[in-house]
Amino acid sequence: MGPRLNAPESSGPAHPCGNAISTGPIATPVWNKFGMPDEVAHTALFLASDDAPHIVGQEIVVDEGMSLL
Repeated sequence: MGPRLNAPESSGPAHPCGNAISTGPIATPVWNKFGMPDEVAHTALFLASDDAPHIVGQEIVVDEGMSLL
């Protein structure tokens, strides 16, 4: 599993637990076979948007299914 990006955890309805984004290998200028950085960014933007108010305390894996192998 790659690095995790997450918000601080707390408790109570006013301070819900943060979500985490776990990434697989991400493309760089040298190695571009795997996921792209903007795919992770789109996931983070979705979680921060008004479209995801009920997704709380979850780990979202962005790895093109590699963790299923």
